[in-house]
Amino acid sequence: MISIFHNKEAGNIPASSSISGKQRRKTGFVIRLLFLTGACIAGVWGVLQSPWYKDRLYSHSSLAHLQKLRSKKGDDPQLLYFIGLKLNHEGRFAEADPILRNAVGQEPYSARLRDQWAQALLGSGLTTAAFGELKEFVGRRPDSAEANLLMGKFYITQHSNEKGMEYLNTAVHLQPDLAEAWSYLASAQQDMDELDAARNSAQHAVNLKPDNADYRLSLATLQESAGTADQARDNFEAAIRLNSKLAPAYTFYAHFLLQTGRQEDAITAVSIAKKAIELNPNDAASQLAEGQGLERDGELSEAISPLQKTAELAKNDPIPAAALVRIYSRLGQHEQVKLWQRELQKRQFYVSKSNSLLTELSMKANDALLNSQLAALEGEHGVVDGCVRHYMAALHGRPDSAQVMTAASRALLKGGYVWKALPLAKRAVYVGSANPDSHRALGDILLALNQPALAIKQYNIAIEYAPEQKRALLKKMQDYYLARADKAQKDYLMAVRLEHEQVGTRPITSQVESLAKDALQLEPGNPLYLQYQVHIHVAKHQFNRAIAACNRLLAASPDDPFAHATLAAILAETAHTPSDFAKVENHIHIASRYPAFASTCSYALGLLDLQKGDAKNAASELLKSVHLDPNVDITYYKLALAQQRAGQTSASAKNMKIYLSRQARKRKETDLLGDIAQHPDQSSLYERAASYYNSIGLHAQASAILTAEKRYAMNPNKGKMK
Repeated sequence: MISIFHNKEAGNIPASSSISGKQRRKTGFVIRLLFLTGACIAGVWGVLQSPWYKDRLYSHSSLAHLQKLRSKKGDDPQLLYFIGLKLNHEGRFAEADPILRNAVGQEPYSARLRDQWAQALLGSGLTTAAFGELKEFVGRRPDSAEANLLMGKFYITQHSNEKGMEYLNTAVHLQPDLAEAWSYLASAQQDMDELDAARNSAQHAVNLKPDNADYRLSLATLQESAGTADQARDNFEAAIRLNSKLAPAYTFYAHFLLQTGRQEDAITAVSIAKKAIELNPNDAASQLAEGQGLERDGELSEAISPLQKTAELAKNDPIPAAALVRIYSRLGQHEQVKLWQRELQKRQFYVSKSNSLLTELSMKANDALLNSQLAALEGEHGVVDGCVRHYMAALHGRPDSAQVMTAASRALLKGGYVWKALPLAKRAVYVGSANPDSHRALGDILLALNQPALAIKQYNIAIEYAPEQKRALLKKMQDYYLARADKAQKDYLMAVRLEHEQVGTRPITSQVESLAKDALQLEPGNPLYLQYQVHIHVAKHQFNRAIAACNRLLAASPDDPFAHATLAAILAETAHTPSDFAKVENHIHIASRYPAFASTCSYALGLLDLQKGDAKNAASELLKSVHLDPNVDITYYKLALAQQRAGQTSASAKNMKIYLSRQARKRKETDLLGDIAQHPDQSSLYERAASYYNSIGLHAQASAILTAEKRYAMNPNKGKMK
């Protein structure tokens, strides 16, 4: 292009080949368009790579998508931040920890990375580690308002409000427009009963960020306590307007409305509380607000459900129990009144005892005995935070020390809060791997969760570090197994007895099944209980379940003849291939070593011969099975089928007649017993059934029928036929 223009200007190009002015303008336009397009592409690429755009993109992406991006893009700190953030939101703190540690290693001065990493460490119970990384951050940047804010937040979460306020005051001094610091400062001041200062700090936060719903809510609660109801109402409503999914805003507003004393507010409080419950169904305060609002509105029966839910969620709070006593008294339900009065007394005792210890501690804050007593009380009532905090004071330890967490887990276990004790015990073992008490405490909790194999592992580790504990731990395991064995055996024997006591064609009742299941759950590897489970499945024609139970039985006892014989009989029904035949023959081979299973083995061989097309041998084996055990109806049917195929028509007809007569008898029994079940108060029905059983020689069954009649007459509710 350059040479063309140059030559034209020199006059060396003929007129016929020269470029017109119009063409030059068109070419210039194309060049400018290409330049602008390139600039736009570069601009778009720059926007797509900007931190602002990435933040927006990653914040709206799912955790799964972000993890996929990581596999492609590697450990980009900005991407790692959002992965860690979302893991923390899901409570997966242990997973978030290494990811955020990696990101902080790349960007050690990022406040938001430090903040999320501290949350992951605190959520994992690693309080000392969280303190260490934040202390190192503020040490690197002592003049950073954000670093001081994070340190202040840490101290407030650990209930060290005075220390937290020092850092927060530094933060707002360094950066007066840091709204989050003002908000946390207000929280600390409120806990310290500096309410005027707290309101001023909360107002600062709102002034700086008027569209922040959380700051509005914090200010509203402080204004409520100051008695400035109109201002509080405005800020409660503003918080809800700014964030319609902020459940605490609805909860606090509902309670505020209940305190105004106006009937219309009480009615509004119920609808506000219902919205809070929609957002968070397991919030006790929301349920309480609904219940109290309904009670105030005179809807007593409707108030019971939310108040019972409150009592269930807040197990130590006397307020819902007291409300239920009032309501049941007004409804005249005296039994419920007595029940909730007992519950109220129990809760009042806890509150009274707790307040008494707190009063004493206000004068002797470092008293080890008082702190230990309060920690034990909190643990037995499931208050994890208070339990840990007071054991920390009693033992002069850190909140994440093995000693503190072990003591807290034991107190929680004693109160029956096994699932609350488990995470503490696991963390105690993690940070105190050589502490035998921690391993023993975790073992105790696993034993309470019926995980003896895992408990034994922990006990063995404890014994390695403290051999003197061996005798006590062996005794504990023996007692555990004995107690379970006794209970399992009782359940099994009761199931067998109930089955034998049943009169009729369906002796496997739901109660029999339940008892057998309980026995097996207590001793999953007990061959006797597994055999009985197989028996139940076969009796109910649940053959796939029977096969699974047989396989479990063989896993526990590989040569069990009952399992092999049962599998042979079931699998022979559907065997078609040489491989199927071989499996059945292998089961028969093992079971045939035991004479007690000869009838079942002959039955299975007969079925196998039928499947192979050898009707003559099938008839021979099935006839042998009938002779060994003449009480199995299905064998007569299979024998008649084999004899018919083998051309033995007379014998086939004879055995089919036996089978059909047995089936007719069962139908007759079903009809007779069904009539009794429908009309258990009619003596004639019992007599008719007993007469039938006597007529066919089943005198024991006839006697059982008459016994059932007497049992019903003595107790109509328990003597019904099944």
